[in-house]
Amino acid sequence: MKRVVVIILSILIVGLGVFCTYSSIKIENKRKDEEKIKEIINKDYDDFKKALSSFSKERKKVYESLSKIDYLENIPTLYNNLNTSFKSYEEKLDNIVSIGNKLKEHLLEKEYKNKDLANKKEAYITNYEQTYNYFVSDVKKYNSQLALYNKMVEADTTNSYKKLDLYESKYKELIDLNNDGIFSGVEKRKNNKRRTGVRLVLLSLILIPLFSYLYIISLHSNSLISFPLSIVIVWLDVISLFILLIGCVLISSNKKDENYKSMKLWKRVLLGIFFVGYIGCSSALMILFYGPYNGFRDWYVTSAMTTLSHQYLARWIYDDNTIEKIRYDNDVIEIKEDTNPDLVEITGGD
Repeated sequence: MKRVVVIILSILIVGLGVFCTYSSIKIENKRKDEEKIKEIINKDYDDFKKALSSFSKERKKVYESLSKIDYLENIPTLYNNLNTSFKSYEEKLDNIVSIGNKLKEHLLEKEYKNKDLANKKEAYITNYEQTYNYFVSDVKKYNSQLALYNKMVEADTTNSYKKLDLYESKYKELIDLNNDGIFSGVEKRKNNKRRTGVRLVLLSLILIPLFSYLYIISLHSNSLISFPLSIVIVWLDVISLFILLIGCVLISSNKKDENYKSMKLWKRVLLGIFFVGYIGCSSALMILFYGPYNGFRDWYVTSAMTTLSHQYLARWIYDDNTIEKIRYDNDVIEIKEDTNPDLVEITGGD
């Protein structure tokens, strides 16, 4: 028996040793992989910073060339130099894109607890977007000048000038690398109509019940809500319905919006709980106040009116006639006549 126990304990110890060794090797390999990735990121990020510096210097040169355009007539004399500057400018961006694509694999698609890597990820996103969008914006500005010049040529009857080709680049559209709706480097946001529609629908789902319930209260009492204010509430309710309609139209007409990012599950759950609670509780309260069941209404009015300082709580909800009727129906009538004990008969068994 002892031998069996010893064998079992030996197997367990050996198994535990193997497991611990395997775990240690796995952890060590993971640490080595992380260190290797960190080294790659640090090297590429240093190259990225150098490329950014080179891009910035080239951009200054381009702006110096563009600043020489005092009149549209000067463009032909500067055209070749400007195109050469923009080609060199684009090559600098090519270098940034090439290095940025390497960093993208390790930085953009992963989350890091390491503060240094997290900061580098944020800086990478911002700088990559800015430089890319700077170039696209600068090319558009240059081409807009060329377009104005070509219009001048078309209007010129002397044929003194010739049309010039616009600068062609493979970088044509602004980018939003992390899909946050903001284009770093330019003052422009994605026009996400579907997101706007969702927000309008959520807003209307808050306003419509609120204004509807306030109007119902105004029909039963003018102490809290006066007649002119009730008219305003009706119009606000109508406007809220239009907001709901506009939101639904925006959502339905932009179902295939690629810029729209679905709300996270936990946010949808919280919103669902909020609206169910908000609409459900407020509707239940209206039913208690104005529904067919009189028990809660009678209790509320009699409780409020028996106090000296909180009678306004009843008058906010009901008019004076309703309050008086409820009080009359629930008053206890005391009989003040004297009782004659001789008229009381007591019956009992034999």
